[in-house]
Amino acid sequence: METLEAINQRRSIRKYLDKPVEFEKITTIIDSARKAPSAGNLQDWSFIIVTDKNLIKQVASYALEQYWIATAPALIVVCGLPEKHEMYYGLRGKRLYNIQDCAAAIENILLSATDLGLGTCWVGAFEEEKIRTTVCYTF
Repeated sequence: METLEAINQRRSIRKYLDKPVEFEKITTIIDSARKAPSAGNLQDWSFIIVTDKNLIKQVASYALEQYWIATAPALIVVCGLPEKHEMYYGLRGKRLYNIQDCAAAIENILLSATDLGLGTCWVGAFEEEKIRTTVCYTF
């Protein structure tokens, strides 16, 4: 699939098939995410793959009760590392560059998943601290 074709085909999908996503596809998607641009090439993110159904349900409840998320066979949680940017760019790095970097990585995730024939939806509404303590690592 060409880049423009993936951009034009990408849609937010909220109903998923009840079948696992192949590990090879997930690693391809993560590889494309890590190749996203980042300020100062700091790559201030971590990617957490969630396939445990109970944990996916918990994440759905922390995503402002968007329970359709619980139907997904896998989640990729993108965790920003704002302290890393703050060391180099101060408050602007922490509050802006880190978010922009994660957004670029997420867009790569969405487009590469589309290219691989997978449905996705970017979820931006969630209880940050609950997701952080439940899924994301502290660096």
